[in-house]
Amino acid sequence: MEPDYIRISKSLAFLLLITPFTFAFAAAAPEAGPEVKENPQVSAVLSEISATQMEATIRKLVGFGTRHTLSDTQSETRGIGAARQWIKSEFERGQIAEMPPSIWRP
Repeated sequence: MEPDYIRISKSLAFLLLITPFTFAFAAAAPEAGPEVKENPQVSAVLSEISATQMEATIRKLVGFGTRHTLSDTQSETRGIGAARQWIKSEFERGQIAEMPPSIWRP
């Protein structure tokens, strides 16, 4: 029986020998998967995203303190109720494209 260091040396030598071939075959292999076509509607929506506006929205929501579902739902200044009212007003002002009516139930 061979000592461990000889078996390990042979294993490493084998790996070093086959590694370049493995990478060569992987590089030559064609890309897998279907071709993805760009959707103009998605591109138009994505082009309207503003990092500045996104930050302003996050800061506004943070300003309500908590948006925990058990927080005050009636307050106009703090909690989930205030956040919900503000988001609804943004929809109504047209700042948000479409308002799903199911989320505005009291």
